[in-house]
Amino acid sequence: MHVRMNTIFGDRDKTAAVLDYIEGRDRAVVEAALGTGGLATYADWDSGVVVAASYWDEPAHSSEAVLTEVRRDVELLAGGTVTAEQYEVTARVWHSRPGRGAIVLVHGVQLESARLDDAVPFLSGVLLPELAQYERPCIAEILVDRDSSSAVVLTVWENEHVAGDASPAVEALRARGVEHGVKFVTTTRYTLFGVSQGGVPGVELWLPPLGP
Repeated sequence: MHVRMNTIFGDRDKTAAVLDYIEGRDRAVVEAALGTGGLATYADWDSGVVVAASYWDEPAHSSEAVLTEVRRDVELLAGGTVTAEQYEVTARVWHSRPGRGAIVLVHGVQLESARLDDAVPFLSGVLLPELAQYERPCIAEILVDRDSSSAVVLTVWENEHVAGDASPAVEALRARGVEHGVKFVTTTRYTLFGVSQGGVPGVELWLPPLGP
């Protein structure tokens, strides 16, 4: 599974209009396209930044002409620019379907290019299972771009309180990552706006049940 993250930098006063457009025309186009895995949208209302993350079985399916046209329309509506990043979804967990207003944390990660065979398994096989088992985010994903030696740890939390409670565990895992060539460099907080009705399928990771 792969994800294309379109980040829209536009006029803050147009944020609601951009999200409504994406949830209307863009979502319909994405969910009807070949190879789709769904669409999630989230925004930073203070800055006016909107992210539309679409999931695909193959990266090529995210670049079809009709999708490109929709993205161009969004850029014009926003009165700004759109950047696109492609990642492989190397692991993910889904505990529950989050509602509108959930907290989305996007941690940007730099990987040591000479240690990818250590860094990626640490993120997917150690960090994500521990975070997901003991802190119970609604959704947690590891997104990797091996060409640029970069990754994203994306988590979705039911509310601000739950996200705050998880901070100590996240910090501990970040510290351990240094030993595996994993360096957390940025954290951006968004508010979830929409997610596909059936969820966003990805590379599912089995987790043992919580103890008593």
